[in-house]
Amino acid sequence: AKVMTGLITSEEGTLSDTITAGEVLYSLDSDATNMAIMVGEKITLRDLMYGMLLASANDAAILIADHVGGSVDTFVEKMNEKAASLGCTNTNFANPTGLADENQKTTAYDLALISASAYQNAVFNEIIKTSGYYSTATGVHYSTEFWNGDQLIYDNGDTYYAAATGGKTGYTEDGKANLISYAEKNGNRLVTVVLGCSDMDDAYSDTITAFDFSFDNYHIINPFANFTFSDTEETDSEQDLLLTNHYSFLTHTLPSYYLGETTTLCTRKSVTADDFTYEETISIESSDSENVGTVEAFYKGESLATVPVKIKGTYQESNEQDASNLEESAPKESIFNSTFYMLIGGILAVILLLFLLIKIAKKNQKTRVVRINAYPAKSEPKNGNTEESTEDKKEDSVKEESTKKEN
Repeated sequence: AKVMTGLITSEEGTLSDTITAGEVLYSLDSDATNMAIMVGEKITLRDLMYGMLLASANDAAILIADHVGGSVDTFVEKMNEKAASLGCTNTNFANPTGLADENQKTTAYDLALISASAYQNAVFNEIIKTSGYYSTATGVHYSTEFWNGDQLIYDNGDTYYAAATGGKTGYTEDGKANLISYAEKNGNRLVTVVLGCSDMDDAYSDTITAFDFSFDNYHIINPFANFTFSDTEETDSEQDLLLTNHYSFLTHTLPSYYLGETTTLCTRKSVTADDFTYEETISIESSDSENVGTVEAFYKGESLATVPVKIKGTYQESNEQDASNLEESAPKESIFNSTFYMLIGGILAVILLLFLLIKIAKKNQKTRVVRINAYPAKSEPKNGNTEESTEDKKEDSVKEESTKKEN
């Protein structure tokens, strides 16, 4: 229960808060492990967290729950809601301390889910990995030193385990010795939960055995390491529309898919990424603007992991911003306003003008030739007669008279 209390407080609390201990402390059994906090004493939430997780102080857990939840009962409701959200199916918390209660139950598996989630929280992780901590002096108590109860982390003890990073011990008359412990080795992180041991020595021994077996026989792999997408070229009407729509100035590219998440699996070392087969389901017509499909990884026909597929290089990402500002961007991107196309258009206009000028010039030259040739040539005398015709003579006579008059 204290691990869950620590997880919720790490997510919702502010460690710098100063809390005034209230009468809620009177609800705690005086025989329970505690920090001897007095009603009215002022203490920081940070000191309470270290006292609870390292020294298993129950009075600290009660004050934390009352402060973060507004009341202990409300906080317990948060604990059960959080447990359900993590997939715990056999857990019901009745208090934030873990002390015996007929309505409180859990399993090693459920506690492993809770503990794994807590370890991923930076605040909780920092506290649980701490071997020793000095609290701030209050007006009632001097500074107090807290030591991590997990003996696996101390290299001068018989139960030292080199890969251990921290943990949480617990003991009740009904539940006996219990231990949640963390270890990291070769990039792998493990959490073990042992419950109902006869004493803490058995709990440490069982934990070390579990760690050794897991590190020796299991590893973390990416089941999608060998996955590649099938041919992504689209030929349907939607893709045709994408490439040929009216707003051709927008940038269009064919879809480029990628896995939206990275996931890992803890498997036996005999299992590798080569042993997985995949099934992809992709639809660019998906109503989900973020995801366009999924890829599922199968091992011997059993589905072990599913990740979403995202898309880039289409209207969803490349052109979404352009489309939202279509009225403003369209004129700027129009090919008629493009410097390059204007230059090409100007060159073509000059060539066309030159062609028309040359054509007009040739036509005018042809007209002059026709006009010159339009005047009739003097007819040759018939039968070899060299004398001018009567009409020609008359015409010449008229021209001569006209000339004389003008002179």
